[in-house]
Amino acid sequence: MEAVERVLESLNQLCISISDFKQHRVEQATYHSPVIDHFHPDDYSQRAVTGLTKFLGHAETERDHVLGVSGF
Repeated sequence: MEAVERVLESLNQLCISISDFKQHRVEQATYHSPVIDHFHPDDYSQRAVTGLTKFLGHAETERDHVLGVSGF
């Protein structure tokens, strides 16, 4: 049961970390090109990280599944 508790805690921390990043830090995620790009010379930031919401959904589903199976 200890292993299940560790997995559940890891999944919970992952979900919290992703949610925190999406809410507070995504605007700070700025891409700095390693080389000069003729077509896009300036750095850019993005409002959403592609696939992050979907990954969060999968992590929450796994967390809920482990929670349901473990009986906590």
